[in-house]
Amino acid sequence: MPLVFFRILGPLEAEAGGRRVPLGGPKPRLLLAALLLQPGVVVSADALTDVLWPGRAPRSAAANLRTYVHGLRRVLGDRIESGAGGYQLHAGPDELDATLAERLVARARAEEAPALLDQAAALWRGEVLEDLPHHHTWTSAVSRLSELRLSVQAERLRFHVSAGRHAEAIVELRGLLAEQPLREELWRLLVVALGASGRQGEALAAYAEAERVLRTELDTEPGVRLRQAVAELDAPAPVCQLPLDLPDFTGRKTGLAELTGLLDGEHPAVVVLSGPPGAGKSALAVHAAHAVRDRYPDGQLYVDLRGTSDSPRRPLDVLAELLHALGVPDAGIPRGLDERAALVRSRLAGRRVCVVLDDAGSAAQVRPLLPGAGAAAVLVTSRGRLPDLTVARHVDVGVLTAAEAMELLARIAGADRVAAEPEAAVRIVAACGRLPLAIRIAGARLSHRREWTLRTLAVRLAGERRRLDELRVGDLAVRASLALSHDQLPRSCARAFRALGGLGPLPFPGWVVAALLGREHADDVLDVLVDAHLVELVGDQPRYRLHLVRCYARELGEPDPDGVRRVVEGYLSLATAERMPVRFFGAAPEPRPADLWCPDRLDDPVAWFAGECRSSNLRWTTVSTGWHGGWRRRSPLASTCAGTTRPGGARTNWRWARPSGQAIHAGRRWCCATSGSSRSTRTITPPRARRSSGRWRCSGASATTRARPSRWPG
Repeated sequence: MPLVFFRILGPLEAEAGGRRVPLGGPKPRLLLAALLLQPGVVVSADALTDVLWPGRAPRSAAANLRTYVHGLRRVLGDRIESGAGGYQLHAGPDELDATLAERLVARARAEEAPALLDQAAALWRGEVLEDLPHHHTWTSAVSRLSELRLSVQAERLRFHVSAGRHAEAIVELRGLLAEQPLREELWRLLVVALGASGRQGEALAAYAEAERVLRTELDTEPGVRLRQAVAELDAPAPVCQLPLDLPDFTGRKTGLAELTGLLDGEHPAVVVLSGPPGAGKSALAVHAAHAVRDRYPDGQLYVDLRGTSDSPRRPLDVLAELLHALGVPDAGIPRGLDERAALVRSRLAGRRVCVVLDDAGSAAQVRPLLPGAGAAAVLVTSRGRLPDLTVARHVDVGVLTAAEAMELLARIAGADRVAAEPEAAVRIVAACGRLPLAIRIAGARLSHRREWTLRTLAVRLAGERRRLDELRVGDLAVRASLALSHDQLPRSCARAFRALGGLGPLPFPGWVVAALLGREHADDVLDVLVDAHLVELVGDQPRYRLHLVRCYARELGEPDPDGVRRVVEGYLSLATAERMPVRFFGAAPEPRPADLWCPDRLDDPVAWFAGECRSSNLRWTTVSTGWHGGWRRRSPLASTCAGTTRPGGARTNWRWARPSGQAIHAGRRWCCATSGSSRSTRTITPPRARRSSGRWRCSGASATTRARPSRWPG
């Protein structure tokens, strides 16, 4: 008996030896189908005649029936036998798709094996014998097989839902319900799958549709299991969209304690974390949100607002995303901004949900996303301070402490390597400005280059001009992060930022920005730079400085010579103010030129000079800006301040006069130039000095003294 496989779960087919067998025209196919619906059973010739010629058979029906049987035997072998008054088809349990499906389903139910159900479902290629007209005697067998198909599909989908394969199950369920809208079990599975996916709104809509169909078609209400499924939607599984917490998160103990104290899960909270690019604002927000997950059992949502990108996300689109996460279906989302914001507030009012809004560009982008009442919390990260978001608590995220920075480097690069080269590690951390992103990049480079010593990287980071080239690994780059902040600045602020990069690492007073821009005042520009965390406020006077961003500012262009000249002139005008301390060298101070750029008058010149002496800012300005402003302005600044008594003491400022060994010589050139002589009697040289009791004292000074001390005091 040749191996033959018969298919009736779809169009009628037969295969012999792996090839499809030609079965002839409609009559032989109807004959074979009638026999396959009852395999191993003798079907009477009268029943077969009625199937082939329903209503009225021709006189030649018996002869034609024998002819059709003979033709099938030629292609199928002796599968069809003659019996008592009829014919019988022999097919083993694995030779007919219908009996094979029944056996697979029985095994799957006994073994609880969903894979066997998938095999059984794959045997159906459509409706039973869908290419043939059905005889009324087939109804029972066809209905049984159709019911088996629906049962297999329902059991498969039940396994999928239980296993968490909700998306796949939802697609199949919707297709089945389009064909079988009265199957309550399918509706129940759809409601459960949608609810487990966090799509409570769609689940409620599906239940409402099931209720309508059942009432319209059957005049009945949903059953107990379907009602129970929708009742369980009131306690949905919480949605957690938080990114992975950093396994090597380091430091921030004070900031983290403040955040966890604000996020108590009992009161509404809106917190804005702002700081310079690369400071780890997002990492801190995600870490804090993970730490308080148990206080917000109704879910944790995360949205990247892309505020510093070329295309920040619109609040209208973000609200739609939040509503989806809160279970609102597409059909239930309003079209307008105000309506969506109101619906979000309504959905959050009765829930304890923590929402992280990362990389906000402005308060206007955040404001429509905030909850109204309830105990929901919102963590916002932004490079700007967002002072106009008045409902928020503002927390500054600065650079790490020295100890935290060393710990982070040790966690990434290896504690043993850091312990072996502590001095090099300190230099690396200092070159990174204790900025977490820069330290993370430096540590990643070391961890991927085990043959490097820490000193190797420290040397490569020493030069400011190539430092940002070194602080790059993969898609992490300090330069790219800084560029995003710079590109958001208004034109005048960007110009000031670039100019500040050439003034050195020391703190500077606020009027320097106005001098660089050639304006009388530039407080508005300075405020923007401070709010963008590109300029850091330090000291009480106040003073400002640039951290690692200064390397990027220097890359963007050379300082404007006119701007630098105005900075030097500003310092010179303040140093020659009327109420400054008395000068030494026996020379009166030069009168201030009329064209000198002048900042606002000092309230306390002595305190100003004391602050400049402590910060060494005047010394740095004299040395570092000479090649930009020329010695014409630098020299008088050097000579003026070199001969100024130290505040609170009578000694001459020799330490101030020494920077780079040029201040006095520059002063001599300036004095000669102003007098038109190459050997002016007004040349300034250091006084004779002697050391007594470990201290240098002036033993005399003269404007015409030409003797040079064998050793510089102090």
